[in-house]
Order: sequence, then structure tokens, then C-alpha cells
Amino acid sequence: YRIKNGTTCNNIWFAHNSLTQRTVGPKFTSETCILTNNMKPGDYAGLAVVSSHYGMVGVKCDENGNRYVFQGNNSNDNSGKKANAADTVKENAVGEQIEGDAPVYLKMEYVFSENNRRVDKVNFFYSLDGSSWKKIGNEFSLGFDTGTTFMGARTIIGFVKPIRYPPNPSFLIFACIIITKVISAHARVVL
Repeated sequence: YRIKNGTTCNNIWFAHNSLTQRTVGPKFTSETCILTNNMKPGDYAGLAVVSSHYGMVGVKCDENGNRYVFQGNNSNDNSGKKANAADTVKENAVGEQIEGDAPVYLKMEYVFSENNRRVDKVNFFYSLDGSSWKKIGNEFSLGFDTGTTFMGARTIIGFVKPIRYPPNPSFLIFACIIITKVISAHARVVL
């Protein structure tokens, strides 16, 4: 899946060319592999969870063209307020620098309920080899709002170029998208 970024916006809510997937409980995993060597300064790309607010794990390209893994959320500090056009991505954690055309693997693990109680949390992970996963950032609490996503939480594959940067078209490739429903500790279903 190739995403072209030709317009600017400050956050995932207003990003064009995104792909969404409904989440299911009690546990759910979203994974992707992205090729980022065509990103330009200011670009953010990766996986996001959206509900009444958003959190994301992805790759950012800084002003010098260096690419880093990051975890972030909407800048209103995960308060449950809906994002608006002026809201920007708040970086909570920055991971490793991406060298050359190395692929980056991203994963979000959702837990909606556990032991018959509501949990509504997401954790973020990345890998540079597709098998050794590193947690990045803090556990993210989901809000529930059918007014923003129609069905509660959703996974978004997206690409954002903040307004403060010139609309310099760039693209990236999502090499795979894997959606898994966790049935139990020993059973998973790839959707």
C-alpha cells in the first residue's frame, strides 16, 4: 500500500490517504512494516489508534532528513478532547534512528477487557528486524466516543505533514498490514 503525502495537516484526524480498520475485543493487535526512505522533513507516518483522542507509533523525519521511531499522541495531553485542525502530534518517546532503506516494523497491542473487567488500553512497539520487538512510550488509555469513529476505537495507517512545513510531496510504502484477534493466550486469528 503506497501513501502519497501532497497536502499538509497537523494531525491524523485531518490526514488524507489513510486506511482504517475496526478493532475487536477482548484483545487485538495491529502490525505493519513500512519503508521510509522517501520521507521528507516534517513527515510523520505509522500506526495510530483513534477514539475520542489518538495515540500513534511510527517514524518521524526531522528537519535534517533523519528518520527516527517515535510514539506520540494528540497534544492536548490525552484529555479526551477531540482533536481539531490546530492540534499537533506530541512526541512522548523517541527511539532508534533509521538508517538507509531499512524497513521498520510497528505494532499496537489493544486490551479492551481482561478478567471480565473493562481495560481499554493500548501499548506500542517497534522492531528493526521484524522479530525482536521493543516497547516504546507509555500505555495509552482509550476514550470511547462514537461521534468521532462511529464504532469506538479504530486503527489507522496514516501519513501526516504538519502545516508548518512546505507541501513538498513525498510517499512511503506500507509493505504489509497484519490484523490479529487474540482469542486466548494460545490462540490467535489473523483477520
